[in-house]
Formats: sequence, C-alpha cells, structure tokens
Amino acid sequence: PGGTVQGEYRHRRKDGGWVYLEAIGTNYLHEPSIKGIVLNIRDITDRKQAEEALRKSEERFRTIIESMEDGYYEVDLAGRFTFFNEAIRRMTGFPADELIGMSDLEYTEPETAKRLYKTFNEVYRTITDGKGQPTGFRGIVRDATKRKEVEEELRESEIRYRLLAENLADVVWTTDMKLRLDYISPSVFALTGYTPEEFMDISLDRYMPPASLELCYKAFKEELALAASGKGAPDRTRTLEVEHVRKDGSVIWVEMKMSATLDQSGRWIGILGVTRDITERKQAEKTQRESEKKYRELFEKSEDAILIIHNGKFVDCNQAAIKMLRYNRKDELLNMHPSELSPEKQPDGKLSFAKADELMKTAFKNGSHRFEWYHKKSDGEIFPVEVLLTVISDDEKNQILHTVWRDITERKQAEEALRKSEERFRTIIESMEDGYYEVDLAGKFTFFNEAMRGVLGFSADELMGMSDLEYTSPETAKKIYKTFNKTYRTGIPANLEDYEVIRRDGSIRTIEFKAALMRDEKGQPAGFRGVVRDVTKRKEMENELERRFQYLEGVLEAAPYAIIALDHHHQVVKWNPGAEKLFGYSQEEVIGKELDSLVATTPDAMEEARRATKTTMGGEALLSWETVRFRKNGSPVDVIAAGSPIMVDGGLIGVVAMYDDITDRKKAEKAFRDSEKKYRALSETATDMTYT
Repeated sequence: PGGTVQGEYRHRRKDGGWVYLEAIGTNYLHEPSIKGIVLNIRDITDRKQAEEALRKSEERFRTIIESMEDGYYEVDLAGRFTFFNEAIRRMTGFPADELIGMSDLEYTEPETAKRLYKTFNEVYRTITDGKGQPTGFRGIVRDATKRKEVEEELRESEIRYRLLAENLADVVWTTDMKLRLDYISPSVFALTGYTPEEFMDISLDRYMPPASLELCYKAFKEELALAASGKGAPDRTRTLEVEHVRKDGSVIWVEMKMSATLDQSGRWIGILGVTRDITERKQAEKTQRESEKKYRELFEKSEDAILIIHNGKFVDCNQAAIKMLRYNRKDELLNMHPSELSPEKQPDGKLSFAKADELMKTAFKNGSHRFEWYHKKSDGEIFPVEVLLTVISDDEKNQILHTVWRDITERKQAEEALRKSEERFRTIIESMEDGYYEVDLAGKFTFFNEAMRGVLGFSADELMGMSDLEYTSPETAKKIYKTFNKTYRTGIPANLEDYEVIRRDGSIRTIEFKAALMRDEKGQPAGFRGVVRDVTKRKEMENELERRFQYLEGVLEAAPYAIIALDHHHQVVKWNPGAEKLFGYSQEEVIGKELDSLVATTPDAMEEARRATKTTMGGEALLSWETVRFRKNGSPVDVIAAGSPIMVDGGLIGVVAMYDDITDRKKAEKAFRDSEKKYRALSETATDMTYT
C-alpha cells in the first residue's frame, strides 16, 4: 500500500503517430476513499527525441574519437582519467578497468608530472559542470615514442620532415544533414588560417566560392538520391575538388573525400569528410594542361613536319606533314610504316624497310637519333629530309617515337651548288698565276695552290704545315708577324709589299701579299688567307726604270735651256733650273699653274701662245720657232720655242715645252745689221770708188 511504479512506453496516437509517455502509478487501494491505483502520465516525446539526438551525436563523437590514431582523454581536476579512447589505452598499455581513475602520477616520472601539472594550469579549455564550474580537462595525446627514437638520426632533415608532415596534415570534419559543421580537426588552421572555433562559426559561402559551393550541394543531392534509390553502397565515398578561401583572402584548391554518417537503421544523419590541400597539384595540372596545349599548338602550327610513331607505324601527324607529302587528309598516311612513305631503297642501296627499323632501334638505344632520309610524296616525287627521332616511351609493347622531318631539298641544292662553287673556286685558285694560301693562327700552311708552291719552290708535302719562319729571314718574319697580328686584332685585311722569301734552292724572290682573317663557324679567328704575287721581275724593271728616270732627271737638271712638262690641262708639273733661270720663277711658284698665263702676258703674246697650245694639245708637235715671252719681272725675252705632245696608248697625257734664250744672238744680229747699214751708207756717200 502507498507504493509507486514508474515506466516509459511508446503509445500510438489516434492519427497514427507515436508519442513517448512516462507513467507513474501510485497504489491507493488501502485508502477507503480511493480504493484504486492513480496514474500520472506525462508526454516525454521531446525529451526522448533530444536524448536520441544526443545519443547519435555521442555515437558520432565516440566513433570519431575511437577511430583517431591520436589518444583522446578526459580527466578530473585531480588528473584522474574519467574517459579515454582505445588509442590512450594502447599508448599506456593498461587495461581499461585499471586505467579508469588512474592519475598521471601513476604512469609518469615526477619531472613529467610537474610539466603536466603546469600545462593543465595554463590550458584555456576546461570541462565544466552544468553550473559552468571547472570539472576537469580534455585533450589529445599523440604517441611520439618512435619520433623521439629517430629524432637524432633525422636531425639534419628536420626541416624537410616538418614541411612534409605539415603538407600531409589532412583536415577531418563532420556535418549534420544541413551541412553544418559539428566537428573539425585542429589541422584546419594550417589549411585555412582559421582556428577550429572560428571555422565552426562561419558559413559555407564564407570560405567556399559560389561555383565550388554549387558543386558541393549538387554532389550532396546526388548522393542522397542514390542512397534513397538503394543503389549506393553504405561505405560509398565521393571525392570533390573545390576551392577554399583562406582567412587572408587567398584561394586554395582542396580535395574533399566524403562518406555518409549513418544511424543504426542506416539512415543518413550527416557527413564524415577529410580535406586535403591540392593547390600545388592543381597548379601542376594547370601547368601540364598549358604545356600540353602549347605542345599541341606547336605540333599543329610547326612549319616542320611532326609525326608520332607507335610500335613502328605513324599514328598522328601535323598539317605540315600532310602538306609536305601532298596528301589531303591525315588518315591517308596514318597506320603506315615509314618505309611505305619512302622509295624502295635509300641512296646507299639499303631497303627502306630494313633501314627504317634499324634507325628506329638506334633511337630507342640512344634516346634520340638524327639522320638524313629520302621520302616519297603522294605524287611519287622523292625528296630528302632530315629526321630527328626522340623516344617518348621505350616500353616493349608501347614504343613511341616523336618524329620531326625537315625538308632539306634547298639545303641539298645549296650543298650541291656549294660543291660546284668550291670546285670552280678550286679550279680558279689552281689556274691563278698568283699564289693563294691559307694558314692557321701559327702561320703554318693549311692550303695553297700550285702557284704558291711555284713561288717558294717546295713540294706540296714539304710546304704543308711549313711556317713562314722556315722560308724567310728573321727580319722578314717579324714584318709578317706584325701584319698578321694587326689583322687578327682589327679584322681589317692588310697588305705587305716587297718582302723577300728564300726559295728551296736558296734563291731570293721579292713578293707582295694580302692577308685576311679567317673565322670558324662560331665566329672565332681561325687563321689567315690571302694572295701572294711574285714581283721579282717587276721590281727589277722598276729598278731599271728608276735608274733611267734618274738619268733623265739629271739631263733635265743639267740642260742649259728651259724644259717644262705640262699635264693634259696645260698646267706645269715640271720646271727645270733652265726654266727658273730664263723666266725668274721658282718651281714652287709655278707648279699647277697654266703656262701661257705665266710667260705670255701681253695680248699679242697670249694670242700667239694660245694657238701653239691648241696645236700641241691636239697631238701635233711644233718645231722650233722664234717668239717673245716674258719674265716674272715683265721684261721680254727672245726665245726659240718648241712643243711636243706626250702620248700614252694613243691618248694625250701632257706636253713638253722647250725655250732657248736667243737674246744675245738677237743683239748680235741687230749689231750686225746696224753695222752693215752704216757701212752701206758710207759707201754710197764716198767720192772714191769702192770695190768689194
């Protein structure tokens, strides 16, 4: 009597729905006025739903906690375990029933216990009771034993190790069905710059751009639909690549692997995900795409023909290859062996099929191979190409060669033209009367023609490699060295005249030569080349002419009458001492002056002189005639004049004028005439007869 009974049960409502009820029954049978059991019934549906939600939340939390490799613990204010996950048990080695209630003083050394105490005192996060009072601590424990054991060995690579560890730190998170975070691991700070607490409080659109957000919503709906259809496996995962906006505003790419969190009935209650930074990979992929795009553009737009050979046959080519072979479409030449686009045989007589296989084998052996080949166009025309084979894959079942053809028809034509030109050049060189030579920077012969050999008198074998020191005197060798050195320094061709060489027979020859700098294919000085002329006979003739010239100069200097040389403009170029004495002008005063204006200074004299000048400049000689010319002081002088044109190869180059002073003769003739006249007058007036 007076006892109570309490119970909870589920009750179906009139509308078919279920509610949870709590009933408390009290026995009042002993009460005469009641004589029965009184039931107090209360609707506890909201509480039961809250408890179920809490249970599921705790289940998710416990699942995460138990799946963590790191240890999770909760201790009271005395440091005694009140809760821990399996990882903590494994780390300590104690059974669960022994570990519960154990203090850190029981499984650490005193020094470590002090550090733990200090840490607990500094920690900012505590477990509080319902009134907000501190009740203990919770935290994460990571087993660092192995790391400590290898720490000494990895000291030198510590920075690299830490960087790798940070880059591999994934972010673990869970959400409810409204995609609201209910857990995120501390590594989110390294990824986004947000602390876990900050990240939990911001909305999806704060850290995810619209396109990425739309992709996530779409994937979520698709997965829900798939689950509803019963076609999706419970442990199915979905991977998305999306962008995240970091706290500092920078954008990164992440990979999110997600799977459903299910309740006991298999119903979705949320999402468990792992996020990993893939920014570098995305950048690499972008770079690769850009590289592939650039390669494809280069492949298609290259003026050189580019083809891909796969297991011995062409499988791709660019437009330049189609154009080069004069086909209309790519598929006309694909799946062909290189020999099928070639004449039956190559110039060396080998079959194109066998030689092509041989050259491809060489490429696979060496990584690449360059050679010349003759291909055949669609119209049958055979043309030369330079081929470069580069290995892309040398797998026995997947052999791929990148092939570049360059049409070298023009180069071949140029080489043939060069060959013919060199042949003509050699013919010209060998037929030259002058010597041609090429020497290295040390002055040693590397090439010479027959005329050069003839100048020095040595055989070709003797002359090849011979230095100028071996066929010249020391003084001449110095002059040659200076000439070559000047040309080497300035690059300007130089001439060296009148230097002597010693022939093989000991005789001396006088030669002159020209020297020009030779350069190699890199533009660096490589030697000298030039032409040598034997001027021995010419020098002998010049010496003879010089002797004769000196003789004639002596005659002019010694002549008692005026001799004047004029150029084709009738201007004075030579004025001998006789002319200086006769006319009173020094040679310096008259050189370059017109003769008539110097010595025919009266109108009558000028008119007569012009006529004479016209005659001699016309190529006709004037024999001597008597006339009057004038000295520098203006006084007249009687002279016998003569003029003769100077002709070379039928052309007038000047005139020689000669004047002889006949003043004394004229005076004597006048005196004779005067005497004769006087004598004749006396004879005519005399009274006596005179006989003669």
